[in-house]
Amino acid sequence: MWPRISIENRISRIRVYSEKLKLYHTGIPLKSDDKLLYSFERLSFLVIQSSIDLAGAVISIKGLRKPETLADSFEILREAKFLTIELSERLVRMVGFRNMLSHDYENISAERMHTEVLAGLTDIDELVKSVELISF
Repeated sequence: MWPRISIENRISRIRVYSEKLKLYHTGIPLKSDDKLLYSFERLSFLVIQSSIDLAGAVISIKGLRKPETLADSFEILREAKFLTIELSERLVRMVGFRNMLSHDYENISAERMHTEVLAGLTDIDELVKSVELISF
């Protein structure tokens, strides 16, 4: 029972963050308000990190090989046939975007952040649906 609760808790967090991020789809110019921009950036990081955590929980519960990197988590789920190749590749790219947010590797424009994250929410929704199909 605990594995299912662990998965459901992670999915619940992802859904909360996703819904909050979707509110920014209204076209509010992020670059004109630092508080909005920083809020959007933090929520973006949290939804991506929660997706990585969800993948890690599935890997642990299913006894799959240990990931060597954050992005490797999605490759492992693909190897186990839980994700398609295409979805896995998009989620791996999302991890790279998370790293840019986290480590401030480059100055990301508000427009790029908005576009990348809102497009990525579809992939995160697909991840959640794929995980919900797995029996635990």
